[in-house]
Amino acid sequence: LALTPRLAAAACLLIGTPRTLAALAAQLALVPGAARVRPVGCVLVRDETAPPIDTRTLPELPQVLGTLEELPDIHARVGVTLGVVSLPASMDSAARRARALLRSLGMSERVVPPLEEL
Repeated sequence: LALTPRLAAAACLLIGTPRTLAALAAQLALVPGAARVRPVGCVLVRDETAPPIDTRTLPELPQVLGTLEELPDIHARVGVTLGVVSLPASMDSAARRARALLRSLGMSERVVPPLEEL
């Protein structure tokens, strides 16, 4: 995750499935200087092909603020300027939808592929 100086201190929303978000939160914790990127919460994207996951069983997940459909309300409520999207390639249309929504809200976006897809 390459951060520009302008975004280095940004509060951000993590956007993805429970599994990709747990991995992303762990990855961010390992990036030097990542403490300056402050995830304020997660926005869930439902993966229709995966069994439901109780997010309470993923303690490493930042607070779940809502779903992708609720992103405009979440943005208005928490006022973050950066969204970090991590979705599997099989969910390309959801990733495109998330990125378009972030842009429509005037938010910066970053995409981090799930580690198992690198």
